[in-house]
Formats: sequence, C-alpha cells, structure tokens
Amino acid sequence: MTDIYTTLTIDDYLRERLMPVEGTIPHVEGIEMYGNSIPAETVGGDLFEYINFQQRYDIDARIQRALKQSKQYLEPLPKGAMPRNSVDDHVNWLKSGPGYKPEMASAYRESRSSEQVRVAEDLRKLYSTAGVLLVDAQGHGIIAAKIASTVHDTFHALMLSELDHRGKRQSVC
Repeated sequence: MTDIYTTLTIDDYLRERLMPVEGTIPHVEGIEMYGNSIPAETVGGDLFEYINFQQRYDIDARIQRALKQSKQYLEPLPKGAMPRNSVDDHVNWLKSGPGYKPEMASAYRESRSSEQVRVAEDLRKLYSTAGVLLVDAQGHGIIAAKIASTVHDTFHALMLSELDHRGKRQSVC
C-alpha cells in the first residue's frame, strides 16, 4: 500500500489542502444571504477568507473581559504585592520617578479604566457587524497562494488583536 504523502508532490499536497469547501457561505441571524462555493479543478488564483464575528469571535466574553479590566485598573495595588496588570506596572514606574504625586497614579488608573469601558462599548457595535472579508484576487500559483494564505492568517490574527485592545478594527486597504 502506498502512502499518499510520499507519492504527492508539494504542489499536489498544497492543492489538495487549499481546496475550498463546497457550499460554504456566511450566516448572520436576521440577514438572508445566498452564495455558493464551487471548488475549481485546481487551487491557485484568488483567495477569499471570511471571519463571522458571531460564529468565530466571542463578543460577550470580550466585553466582559474589558469591563472586568476596567474595574481592576481602578484598584490600587496592595503594598508589597506584585503587579497584576500593565496598569500596576506603570504606576510602580511612576512611583519610582522624581516628582511623583499620588494624583498621578489615580489619574492614570482612571484613564485606563475609562479606556476599557470604551473598548466594551465599541465591541458591542460588533453585534451588528457581519464580519471581515479578506479578498486577494491576484491570480497566484499554488506556492504563492499558500504564502498569501499565510499572510491572510497573519492579518486575521492582528485584526483580532486590535479588537481585543481597542474594541474596533482599524481600516486596512
């Protein structure tokens, strides 16, 4: 019996792995969408990737985390305790500098807490956002398509990181 992985060339292997799934379309509650994914005979060419926020991004959990951080950022660090977060760390740094005044720590804590409340508010707006579609209609060969797919995945990771830190995505062209 022949092992499939030893008989395929790298192009054949990647072509098989990159083949789109037939019939995959986004689903957003309350919005009727229609489309179809019809795999071509070979893979290469254009890349289309879609992240549906309601299916692949836990908005509720991220809102709760932002609100929890908002409260934690306001809590002073107990004397002698290790920093619990970046705000505690920064306040410790402020305290080590000349001219430190307790109001500086309070103002910083309030500012960062407010920032997390805003993140939670911005995240709530994602309930009415279907998701992010990333399209690369360049006409790649199979190896270039795999590289472009990796770049797309990196973009998605950075975009999700932006949502976690700012509650919204920045426009990227």
